[in-house]
Amino acid sequence: MAAKDASGRNIGQFANDLAVGADVPSDQDYEAVSEAVNVLALQWHLASAPDGRLEPVTPVSIFLSTTTFRNREPMELGCRYGRRFWAE
Repeated sequence: MAAKDASGRNIGQFANDLAVGADVPSDQDYEAVSEAVNVLALQWHLASAPDGRLEPVTPVSIFLSTTTFRNREPMELGCRYGRRFWAE
């Protein structure tokens, strides 16, 4: 997929958790670094199950704050996976 085809529906496939490098940071360090470098987070899209419960269907990328991109060249986006993702 070309970068020009990126949209809010598929932008997460271009993202990595930029708070984690060769070493996984401590909980406190992860929170600070993640807040500084990641613009996206994953949130579950929910749907009603036949018994009335809500069930997770698919992860959706959401912006953590209002974000404006002015670059003309492709860039990597940071997505907050959460420290627990890296714990094991």
